[in-house]
Amino acid sequence: MAKLLMIVSSARVIRLADGSDHPTGYRAEEVRVPYETFVAAGVDVVIATPDGKAPQPDPWGLEPFFHYPQVDEDFMFSVIRRFAYHSDRVRVTFTHFSELNLVAVRRVYLALLGTGMEPAEARKAVESAAHRAWRRNSDFIEVLAADDEVTNRLSVERIREIRDQVWQASQANARQAVAALSGIAGLRHPRCLSELTDEEILSCDGVFIPGGHGALVDLPDNGGYSTATR
Repeated sequence: MAKLLMIVSSARVIRLADGSDHPTGYRAEEVRVPYETFVAAGVDVVIATPDGKAPQPDPWGLEPFFHYPQVDEDFMFSVIRRFAYHSDRVRVTFTHFSELNLVAVRRVYLALLGTGMEPAEARKAVESAAHRAWRRNSDFIEVLAADDEVTNRLSVERIREIRDQVWQASQANARQAVAALSGIAGLRHPRCLSELTDEEILSCDGVFIPGGHGALVDLPDNGGYSTATR
């Protein structure tokens, strides 16, 4: 069986430029997704932290807008690329997810199909509304609510319900991520990196280091980290 050493930051705070401390940790999805992928492939994953203390996910990375259903995100990007097709214009920020609600575009499209609208017509309607929201930096849902072509088929209440549904789905995914991470024994009881023997380290077929702001705190100057990866 292949064996992998996953080195996870156990930092819990990071010092900001103004001298204040800010909660931090590892990026949730950069641990969970690779870990599940490695395990599904039959890899034995050994988790270690620099000091042997249990790590924590960065609270920011558990916010719902990091956990929108992938199918909704993919559809949103496919729409955005229709009008922001230059690479220097396709930059999507958290504002587009959490404030402009563009991530709801797939569900609005499906709802329009459900009213009998033709696919090409429904696609054109949501792309046009998304473009206006993008250009004006306006809420996609409110743009739709003012669009007669859309509201002739979907009530404003239904449009806002769709927005709430995608948000609720992201909240559920965030809770699922927390539960999945809590179920990984290696995160609850990691090995201490500096206490791993050369034999244990050399028995690993690879080293994986997930990201997150916590990694900036305790990994670069850690002696055990340097030994394990050289």
